[in-house]
Parts: sequence; C-alpha cells; structure tokens
Amino acid sequence: MSKFVLKHPDVKNIITKTLMDTNGDAYRIGDAEWDHGLRPDVVYELMHVSLDQPPIIVEVQATVNADFMNRAAHYCIMAYCRYKVLPILLIFNTQTTSISTNDRSSLKNFCALSLSCEYWAEKCYLVNVNSASSETNNELHPFTALLVFLIKQQTCLLESNSWKDLVTQSLFHLAKDFLEQFIKRETELLDTITSVAF
Repeated sequence: MSKFVLKHPDVKNIITKTLMDTNGDAYRIGDAEWDHGLRPDVVYELMHVSLDQPPIIVEVQATVNADFMNRAAHYCIMAYCRYKVLPILLIFNTQTTSISTNDRSSLKNFCALSLSCEYWAEKCYLVNVNSASSETNNELHPFTALLVFLIKQQTCLLESNSWKDLVTQSLFHLAKDFLEQFIKRETELLDTITSVAF
C-alpha cells in the first residue's frame, strides 16, 4: 500500500516540496527497475533534464540495517548511471533501525536524520519512529503527516491523534481507495477461479 500512496501526485508534491522546495509537477514517477532485477519502492525523476535537480529515491523499510543500506546505496549508484546526477535517498523506517546514526544531524525543516552518503547520494534522509513521535494534536506539516501515516501504520483514522488534519484524512482516503481496488481484483480472481474449478 505504501508504494500506491507514494505514487499519488499529492504525496509526490509533499515530498518534493519538503526535500527540494520544488513543486511535484517538476517530477514524474520514474522507472524503478534497475539492472539485475533490483527495484526501489519509488523513483521520482525530473520531467525535464534541464531543471538540474536530482532524482529522488523513496524507500519504506521495516528494518534499516547494513544489508538494506548496501542495497539502497546500489539503487543510488544505478540512479547515477541512469541520470548522471547523484540522487536524494529518503527512507521511511517503520520498525527497527540497527545502523549507526552517530554522524547524523537533525534537520530543522522536517523530522529526519541526515545520514552520511558521500559518493553515492547527494543526500540521504532517514525518518523513523523517533521522528514520528513528534505528532501533535494540532495541524501537522504535510511531511510530518505523511511520515506519521507511513511509520505508525494505523488502520483507523480515529486512532490517530491528528485525525482532524486534512493531509492525514487525505492519506487515509488514499489507503481506502487502494484497499477497495485490491479487494475488487481479488474478488474477480476468486470468481474466475471458482467458475473454472466448479
């Protein structure tokens, strides 16, 4: 479901506005298939190469460990080979962070850790459960609403402390749309199997 949400134009706009101070219309969903069958969750690529902005790779990962970071660095190297510019890597970590974050620096404009990424990414940001703990009952910054939605993985809008927030409501609506489409496809598949088998 997270890939579906991340591919929505409004979510793309939240991410590009937060990371690049650029409207999401400058980016499109790129081909996320790299060599050797590797596939990041989402790649935002520029609509026009002349805009001189980096591509953005977005990953939603339960466990961020050395194996994952090596794979993510490989995604960034593949992006560099394709676009000839180092990408920005954004990681939403939903459960466990087992990498060293001693060299991190918190960013003031949004709730994230900046990780060392010299030579393979322009910037690497990690948002995790600690970032999501900044949730308040007030209206959230759109990026904070997104990270709370992706990391806390609440299944009911009313369980969220920010249920009155318009961005949070929109994200739950996207999740509902995804689940309705998924259920429809599964029901059609079940009907087809039932009609063939019986």
